[in-house]
Amino acid sequence: MKPHDPSARLAKDAALIRNLTLAIAASMLASVLFEVVVQAFPSLLPERHEYLAQRIANQNHRSWLDFTHRDEPQVHHRPSDTFRHHPLLGWTSSPNLTRRIWGYDGYFTVQTNADGFRNGDPEQTAASRRRILVLGDSFVWGLFLDNDELMPQRLQRELAGAGYEVDVMNYGMAGFGTDQELLVLREFGPRLDPSLVVLAFFYSNDFEDNARATSRWRGGRAKPYFTRDRTDELVLHNVPVPEDEPQPETRTGVPSSLPAQLRKHSVLANLARSLTHRSPQTHRHGSDPEADAEANLTDAEPSAGRSAGHAITRRLLLEVEAEARQLGAPLVVALFPGYGFSRGQRAEYERAAEFFRSQLPALDVVDLTPAFERSEPTQGPLHGRFVEHWNAAGASLAARELSAHLVRDHAERLKLGGR
Repeated sequence: MKPHDPSARLAKDAALIRNLTLAIAASMLASVLFEVVVQAFPSLLPERHEYLAQRIANQNHRSWLDFTHRDEPQVHHRPSDTFRHHPLLGWTSSPNLTRRIWGYDGYFTVQTNADGFRNGDPEQTAASRRRILVLGDSFVWGLFLDNDELMPQRLQRELAGAGYEVDVMNYGMAGFGTDQELLVLREFGPRLDPSLVVLAFFYSNDFEDNARATSRWRGGRAKPYFTRDRTDELVLHNVPVPEDEPQPETRTGVPSSLPAQLRKHSVLANLARSLTHRSPQTHRHGSDPEADAEANLTDAEPSAGRSAGHAITRRLLLEVEAEARQLGAPLVVALFPGYGFSRGQRAEYERAAEFFRSQLPALDVVDLTPAFERSEPTQGPLHGRFVEHWNAAGASLAARELSAHLVRDHAERLKLGGR
């Protein structure tokens, strides 16, 4: 029997450690290369994961822009920095505001009226003109666009070009769902006295947001929400809205733990997690902002929360229509896409379109999605480079399509005395 050789054992252990180190380093390098390639070229992934890769790439670029602009105290880095608490609606922009904001694709200026919306003072509009009230979320509010580039303001110019002198009132607010838009109509509709009400519906998140008691977009802050009683009547909750603080969060509302940061910044981590991921259930009286943000990133298929929101969304839209009718104003719903339509959200859009066809067949719905699908290959990008929202060209296209629908189907309403 050969005597034990300590030096040989040490050499063997050193070789094992060296090989393990090389294997770990190679795996890390491969992971980094994978992240770089798929975030630079998301279309290399299957369509179901392309949208995920694009969103994470955008988030990483935004984080870099935030870092490089961190020493500009005169610039608000988030639109939500301009918001104030509202006891009925949850939040609005601060009233009578003019503020320059960094918006990833460049700077933009937010100007608001006394009500806290990106619109002129309604008391200063001509009494001889008809009014169109536009409700919606951040697409209507106009994330990363100057006031004169917003869809409602462009809609007014489109209608003027067609010979209809009307005032289009922009009462959209970033982060709102149909529930809060219903409350906007109740709160401001009688004073604004519209001849038409347009509600912009974003299929990617409105179904889910309508079933939530808190705001994903605002880091878990409380919001007003509705449930249905046994007679299918709407019951309002959380009003007055508590002036609470958001959950511990990063810019997107995800708590800053290492796993959460990996989910936020790594495509590979999300793909690995999606193998065992179950979409979280939406909680009626509370929710988990981290789980919701994860679901928003990891799965292009609609979550259980979105599906559960169909019933309450149907009831909310019928109530918006009834409230508008009481004001003597027909309701027009504009169904529109984000850039994810071509990156794994087509099935989501088709389900939303079927929802309106089957559940609300009498509702006047103008579907903007086909126009965006036709136009982007020839007109160029219609959404921002690093955000899901319309750029100026996208807002212009939405305004043109909506104007054509209103002129075709509601021309008499656009004329003075056309009630």
